[in-house]
Amino acid sequence: MISLNVPSYENISEIPTPYLTTIGVRPFIDFMEEDLEDIIFDTDCFAENVSYIHTTGETAIYKSLVNNAFNSASVGMEITSSSREMIIRLQESKLLREPKNNDTVTVRGIKYNVTDKQPDGVGTVTLHLIRDSKSE
Repeated sequence: MISLNVPSYENISEIPTPYLTTIGVRPFIDFMEEDLEDIIFDTDCFAENVSYIHTTGETAIYKSLVNNAFNSASVGMEITSSSREMIIRLQESKLLREPKNNDTVTVRGIKYNVTDKQPDGVGTVTLHLIRDSKSE
């Protein structure tokens, strides 16, 4: 049998508050940001540079994780559909502005348009892309 000795508090103001800044503990997101920049979005390891044109006309080169994902769906045993979807992941703190649908991204020399964005809450945003019809 395991027994835990947990103090009880009658008033929430009695609960001790840790002094994180005093002891030098940084928030988790700071560590994530460093790891994202130094490891995950390092172009010598995993990332690739992509050219990005915001709908405002601003241009930038962003480090990105590129995934040309394979999607497959089946209905019963007779109908199967499969396709590829270009997906990129960017570091949110490095973006000039929030990504919008119809922003243009050039990945591996091919132009795409943003169709959806999915922030993950820990520093990155996933963008779903569709090939630009003018670049075919």
